[in-house]
Amino acid sequence: MRLKFAVMAVAVTTALAACGAQQAGGAAGAWPRKGKPITLIVSFAPGAAVDAAARVVAPMLEKELGANVEVLNRPGAGGQIGYTALSKAKADGYTIGATGSPSIVVSPLDPSRGATYTRQSFQPLGMQALDPMLVGAAFLGKHVGAYVGNVSDVKPLVAQGKIKVLGVMSGQRSPFLPDVPTFAEQGYQIEQATARGYAAPAGVPAEVRTKIEAALKKAIEDPAVVAKMKDLGLGTVYKSGQEYATYWTEQETTIKQTLPLVRNEKG
Repeated sequence: MRLKFAVMAVAVTTALAACGAQQAGGAAGAWPRKGKPITLIVSFAPGAAVDAAARVVAPMLEKELGANVEVLNRPGAGGQIGYTALSKAKADGYTIGATGSPSIVVSPLDPSRGATYTRQSFQPLGMQALDPMLVGAAFLGKHVGAYVGNVSDVKPLVAQGKIKVLGVMSGQRSPFLPDVPTFAEQGYQIEQATARGYAAPAGVPAEVRTKIEAALKKAIEDPAVVAKMKDLGLGTVYKSGQEYATYWTEQETTIKQTLPLVRNEKG
């Protein structure tokens, strides 16, 4: 009798486990639900590089995921308003964000910013582009003595003769500004770039995250998207979610080493 009961107990436990696995798999398989849109938060104003890249990718994401992708701009405080909204969103895959790093990495490391999120509040999903930084002078008719920004920001200004770029912070010359030397060529070993990518609130189910990452990879590497990015002055450099997370960690390490020096200089 005891043996019979034990066998029945094992059978029931196995059946329940199988049912649970089917339900979990079914839930992942049903994502995204038909008719439910995915919100893509952009933490910068319309027209900014992060926004432009996101709007190029959004239609391809819709095609890959079979759901509407609605771009929502939440600019302000150097991206902090949008990043805060992303960190507080439900971790169900229906809210993701376009990110620029180091901004998303720097803000929670500086106590004066009062950020309510940390590096661990986000799950990187993939990187789309690296946008080298640069330094220019004689900016906008010499009304501004110097300018520090990214290649994508000044490409049209260079074409219009509104800025003179002194150097690009990359290991090699930018294909978008081929006549501008790198700082390395001028004897200064300075390399810095802004990474454009995507992240979700931490805690998104693994099965859902895998679907989003796969869709992002296809969208980012699509030839038509790559061509449109090139027109924007942004070179496509894809990294997986894990690789993008590693890149964040490397940036975070560098910034943690630099911030004390900056504070001492201010003091």
